[in-house]
Amino acid sequence: MLADEGWRVAVVAEVSRTRDFYAALRTALDLPEWTGSNLDALWDVLTDLREPTALVWRGADSYAVARPQRWSQLLEVLTERSTQDPPFAVVLA
Repeated sequence: MLADEGWRVAVVAEVSRTRDFYAALRTALDLPEWTGSNLDALWDVLTDLREPTALVWRGADSYAVARPQRWSQLLEVLTERSTQDPPFAVVLA
């Protein structure tokens, strides 16, 4: 449905480790392998998006349980990005 409205839908697979999250994000957004694996790099990638994007994170609860502090930090970045244009949404599935 979102794709029909012009949104890019990127699906992040279930992960429980931070490095796996960044690898899954690179895959979901078709990013180069050299893309950084830290919060600053995440912010840069998300603010470089030029089209409405929905990030669907499958099994996000597994990561939240395994990495509660990092989860909080990631959520902060994702939430902040969702307040900017172009539209950005996160779906925790």
